[in-house]
Amino acid sequence: MNKISFIVPIAPWDFTRSQLLFNSLNKFFSAEDIDKVYITFPDKGKMIKQLKALKLKFPVEVMTEEDLIPAGDYSVFKKRKGWLRQQIVKMYISTLMKSEYYLCLDADVICIKRTGYNDLIKNGKPGINIEPKSWHTEWWKASGKVLKIPDPGTTVGMSSSTNIFITEVALDLIKYIESIYKKTFTNVLLNWWWTNTYKFKREWTEYKLYWLFIEYKKLTERYDPDNKIWGQSIWKNTREINEELFKAIFSPQNEGYFSICQSTRIGDDIVAAYVNRYLNI
Repeated sequence: MNKISFIVPIAPWDFTRSQLLFNSLNKFFSAEDIDKVYITFPDKGKMIKQLKALKLKFPVEVMTEEDLIPAGDYSVFKKRKGWLRQQIVKMYISTLMKSEYYLCLDADVICIKRTGYNDLIKNGKPGINIEPKSWHTEWWKASGKVLKIPDPGTTVGMSSSTNIFITEVALDLIKYIESIYKKTFTNVLLNWWWTNTYKFKREWTEYKLYWLFIEYKKLTERYDPDNKIWGQSIWKNTREINEELFKAIFSPQNEGYFSICQSTRIGDDIVAAYVNRYLNI
């Protein structure tokens, strides 16, 4: 089945921004190549009504986090910060996936050019964005502690945004964590501090856990690092944001198929104006 799925966890304050993402998928991503777009949002009725108004060409399933997370873990889950919850959602959604691969998206991502399954998956290998492990050393170290595996000694790994998960590997990761802790996956990640009572911190991230597991299982060759998922973007540390930057970001010549305009850095109205100007959405 040459179809890919998506997971898009959306916080209440990102509702408006997310509409740019869905409109961009509707215009640029091949609808017949999408198995399903899974969306988590606290007000299902509001999101479903809005998506109907957008007249999307691809199937979606809207759920709350409570619909996805095991009932026994949800009372603790709902008390955690949204960023932590979204990371768990991106991994745990694998339990519902029917496609071999799924792409993790955030509300501040925009599809910038014509894209389909064969763009993201070439010669049976999903594309990937990588970054130096020196960029987020604490995340790599904490994720390794959760997995209880030795440092693989590599210098680069999966980037911290917008990448493709192999469904079977994500499921194996869940089973692996549950097997070594004898607890549910979500319970471990919500409370893993009990493995290191000296330092009450949760600095693991979804992409670092996943990639360290990929390395541990010696599966890195299943990815194609020459095929980037996203290109030039706007981050919270981007120094200068101007017309030329947006022109480059929304250009068909931008590397990759998606761009990130981080919502912590720039407002919805400004991004929408440039999306309309350069992508005609």
